[in-house]
Amino acid sequence: MSEINIEIFQNVLGVSMKKANITIARSGRDYEITVKGRATFDCSSPLRNFADNLAPGSIKKIYINLAECLWLDSTFMGTLAMLGLNAKKSKIEVEITHIDEKNFNLLKELGIHKLFKYNNRKNLATEVDKWEKLTHCHEDESEDTVAETILEAHKTLMDLDENNISKFSKVVEFVEKDLNKRKTNKR
Repeated sequence: MSEINIEIFQNVLGVSMKKANITIARSGRDYEITVKGRATFDCSSPLRNFADNLAPGSIKKIYINLAECLWLDSTFMGTLAMLGLNAKKSKIEVEITHIDEKNFNLLKELGIHKLFKYNNRKNLATEVDKWEKLTHCHEDESEDTVAETILEAHKTLMDLDENNISKFSKVVEFVEKDLNKRKTNKR
């Protein structure tokens, strides 16, 4: 997606798109994804890659720590839905910890809440400090990767709940046109 189109997308959503700090860490067969700040399309690609590569039997449980998550945009929530659906297929339990009411309501509005277990137990921070950190969100992704993540996330949301079709069909149409235009221009 070109910079101007990303700006249009940001303006359509009406939100500032400063990246969150996302960390994926591992201890044995358990993983924790920690989200700090505003979780947006800008930092969804590493989570998408993680979701696409879940291997049955190699992961016991995934914790998603939202204690310091200020906000979730639709792309990030769609990427969470991809993770939840792929984990379910692979028989991996996913638990969201420390979610506040505002973020829970965002998940609920899109029908994503039913994919996860919830627990506001004490933070795993003391344990996670010893975990192997696998990735951070601040890694820059190509515009094509970001656009493809936006597209896949919104299609997932529409597949998950038919009420999301009217909410995101224009986003999907916009991103598909932009990706097709970019592919044509590359030839």
